[in-house]
Amino acid sequence: VNNSVEIAGSDGHQLTFNTSLKQLGDDYSIIISRDAFTLLTKVKESFSMTLSDDKLNAKFQGDNWTIETKLIDSKYPDFSKVFGQGVLATIEVNRKDMIQTLKDVKPFLSPKFQGVILNVATGNLHFEHEGTQIGTMRASATNGGASLAFRADYLIAALECYTLEKIELTFMDTAIQLNKTGPQTNIIMSMRL
Repeated sequence: VNNSVEIAGSDGHQLTFNTSLKQLGDDYSIIISRDAFTLLTKVKESFSMTLSDDKLNAKFQGDNWTIETKLIDSKYPDFSKVFGQGVLATIEVNRKDMIQTLKDVKPFLSPKFQGVILNVATGNLHFEHEGTQIGTMRASATNGGASLAFRADYLIAALECYTLEKIELTFMDTAIQLNKTGPQTNIIMSMRL
């Protein structure tokens, strides 16, 4: 769209979105298989993509290699609806500290409910489970407060997608968005309590 490639991936619980690539030609939406995408993530050089005339196949080509793949014949999901939620709070945290805190509280989560409630309060992010605070860390809040439950493993996986030292977490009505203003953003859907 508008000479940029928007890449979105989801497993139903997490959504990753990236707009850092450039595109030439007409606008289009396609879905490629996870296997083809996994191969492409290992490529360190520039490459081109060509769609077949019927838009059912794609060819990715570098200097000394070619990957051809059949595209998934399905309607491209409108992930933009996820981004239209109201913002409850925005905080900035040390990414590595948050990963470690989540790993530290995981042993205290019950097998039936692997979720942790993130409760944003002034200057702190509290980790709660079944009504008990099981961890806390410093967080620089820029607005409001929020309390949402998330699966700890999904949060860890999303945080590990980045190399940033500090990362912004935007609490929305039913999700949390990581690195909202950067070229890559991740959305993690909250759990029902």
